[in-house]
Amino acid sequence: MIKQLADEVRGMVGISIRDRTSMVYMETCRSEDDSAPPIDIGAAFPIMVSANGRAWLARAAPEERDKALNQIKVLYPKLHAERIAEVRHALRDFVQLGYCTSPGILRPDRLALAVPMARPVNAEIVVFNCTVALRGRAVPPLRAEIAGRLVTLVREVEAAMGAGA
Repeated sequence: MIKQLADEVRGMVGISIRDRTSMVYMETCRSEDDSAPPIDIGAAFPIMVSANGRAWLARAAPEERDKALNQIKVLYPKLHAERIAEVRHALRDFVQLGYCTSPGILRPDRLALAVPMARPVNAEIVVFNCTVALRGRAVPPLRAEIAGRLVTLVREVEAAMGAGA
């Protein structure tokens, strides 16, 4: 399922979980398109700047979220100060949209969206994300297309696991 989506959007689809102040990829699939981001299993990205990290924060229980953000504030005070307003905005967006983004934060030429599973798996919040190269494509329609497909993918995985909302 994730390989099919990666091929269709000419990008990368991954599955990640939290490891301290980062999100670590447990699985990745990418299209053969040479613009697909070359992200592999084990790659880690900071929670506060990645779409999958923001999706994790959105799904986490408030006390777990606060604990993670406080850990980042202590270890990386500059990053925390620079990004906390964006994170709060992403949390509000998640309530409305059901996904999080990080358009151009890590790479200005890429769009990343992420959707957490509705329930933890083995006590872990599992996050699916999709990253594509913009290549001159308009962000709003691309975001809408990918968001709908990514949400559908996550819901299908949840249904297959019997872990839906």
